[in-house]
Parts: sequence; structure tokens; C-alpha cells
Amino acid sequence: MELFSSNDVKGIYPQQWNRDTVYRIGFYLPELLGAKEILIGRDPRLSSEEIFDALSRGIRDVGADVTDIGPCCTPALYFANAFYGFDGSAMITASHNPPDYNGLKISGRRAVPIDGSTGLQKLKAMVDIAPQPGRSNGRMRFLDITDDYMIFLQPYKEGIESLRLVVEANTEKGLESREKELVSLILNEQGGGAK
Repeated sequence: MELFSSNDVKGIYPQQWNRDTVYRIGFYLPELLGAKEILIGRDPRLSSEEIFDALSRGIRDVGADVTDIGPCCTPALYFANAFYGFDGSAMITASHNPPDYNGLKISGRRAVPIDGSTGLQKLKAMVDIAPQPGRSNGRMRFLDITDDYMIFLQPYKEGIESLRLVVEANTEKGLESREKELVSLILNEQGGGAK
């Protein structure tokens, strides 16, 4: 399996890619995106925290800043990238793939996806070069996007009164606070509770 696909980075972790690969991606990501600050979110896979640590360290080792929004869904990360005007973002997720996989969905400004033709192939070539960290360390901060994301989602609740809602939370972190608030919002609109 090719780690750098046409629209993301994805593979079995840590067999097909590991902390070193992730660090290198982070190290070269600010250059690729022309970014001074990169937003990072992650899904609840077991390897996501380790990947976050290596990715954010690589980004900060070249002097760029990292903004962490914690565990979230991919649409929430795209929203935050565009809404707050970040230079770029990375979502740590392997979408529908089995649990031993993990990956990165990378976006530039305004949440425009970076794919094979707009940078992933260039990033693949960059990652083959051993990084030479300088003395510059970027900062890390946490950003709670919950309130702004919930406001953004409000217009989409109209017309959902007849929806039947099924929620899958197959891990302890499967349904984070943002998603819980969305479920609550939907259930309140329906005039009911969880069944």
C-alpha cells in the first residue's frame, strides 16, 4: 500500500509509517503550506495521540506554531481552519479503515485539501530528506471551537424533526463533547431524548 495516496497519507501504524515518518511530515509541512501556524485535530484511534505528539514536534522544530483542537470529527477541523483563518491544518484520521490504520488529511488556507497534484507528492519527496532541526521552537496552544462550531451548525437543524438518529460510539472517546452537544441539539429539536 502506498502511504501517500492521491488525497491523503494513510497506512498501518506503526508498521507502514511510524513516529519518525510523522515527525518528518510535521517538519516539512510548514514549508509545503507556507504556514506559520497549523491547526491539528484527531480522531479517537489508539495511535492518534502518538501521531499528534510527533507531528506537532516536527512543526514546532522549524519554528511554526501548532494549535490543537483536540479530538474532533473531520468536518469540525475543516470548519475551524476556514473560520479562524489558519494557514493550514492536519486531521489525524484513517476514516473508514480498520483500527490499526491511521493517516493525515492535510489542508491549506480556507480548508482547501492538499492532494497529489497540489502538494502530497512534493511532501513525499521532502520526507525522504533527513530533517535538520534548527534552534527555533514554535509554540503550542489549545483552541476550544465548540461554541463557534455549534453556532455554525444551527441553520442545519431545520427540517430534522422527522429524522431518526442512530449514534455509534464504539470507543470510550467515540462521542466527544462536540458531538454530544450536536446530538443533544437534534434530540431537543425532536422533543425527545435518547432511546
